[in-house]
Amino acid sequence: MGAGAALAATRAGRQGRFRILRRRSFVGFCFVAPALITLAATFAYPLGYNLWLSLHSYNLSELYLGIHFVGLHNYSAALKDPYFWSGLRNSLFITLTSLALELSIGMSFALILYRQTRWSGTFRFLMILPLLLIPAVSAYMWRFMFQYDGVINYILRLVHVGAVNWAKTATGLISVIIVTVWGNAAFSLIIFLAGLQAIDPELWAAAKVDGAGPVGRFLHVTLPLMRPFILVVLAIRTMDLLRLFDEGYILTNGAPARTTETLSQLVYTDTFTYFDIGRGSALSVLEGFIVVAAVLFCFVTLGERRDS
Repeated sequence: MGAGAALAATRAGRQGRFRILRRRSFVGFCFVAPALITLAATFAYPLGYNLWLSLHSYNLSELYLGIHFVGLHNYSAALKDPYFWSGLRNSLFITLTSLALELSIGMSFALILYRQTRWSGTFRFLMILPLLLIPAVSAYMWRFMFQYDGVINYILRLVHVGAVNWAKTATGLISVIIVTVWGNAAFSLIIFLAGLQAIDPELWAAAKVDGAGPVGRFLHVTLPLMRPFILVVLAIRTMDLLRLFDEGYILTNGAPARTTETLSQLVYTDTFTYFDIGRGSALSVLEGFIVVAAVLFCFVTLGERRDS
């Protein structure tokens, strides 16, 4: 009889705790519900509507034809378009080159600024200043400097290099990379400087006692411990660079003959120049898949190395 009463009391206690947890979960869900509803209204619905548009033929210049379901025709047409592949090639070139430069510059200056000097604060402010500018503003500023009779060519003439036609394909992409790196290298600097400050200095001291030089300490101590911070920079900047629009649109606008056009510019051209909403939506979906795949690749490769 006593054992049965104890078992019943235990079950009653468990049921009471379960009811309390369920009540707390419901209250917590009520607090989170407004945010979830807002997220669904501002993200899920536009994404779903964009997917729906990508499966339909919808051109604003031919509204009399209406909206017709075409399945994957917009996707197949986009993949057969040579401008899609040239835009993808340009986006990848800008992304890989800018990432290499931003990571190198950010890590180099972070190592320099890690050692506190009397000018460290001023130098940090000067490095972070371009990050505070809106990309469109900095792009317009650089656009005037990249003109044939602008400041950049004036400096090149002074050093006897000669003026450069920045409107060509190769130099146009280089100008986009210069502006992008100038405006965003400070982001890598901030993240890497925070990572260096999180490393225990005793690890460097121990490696130095073991006979490791500056290069050895960087490769075998600093770099492995900085991988999580490198991953953050890679993921965020890869998303930004693959979706780059402002700098490319303002500096080159795809010229000459759409050879410097990026994927985001291609989406803009098809949607707002040719008013082909269906194909523009399909291109944006393809661009989204490419961005997600690139970010996942960064997480998988660096995540495996960190675990090993």
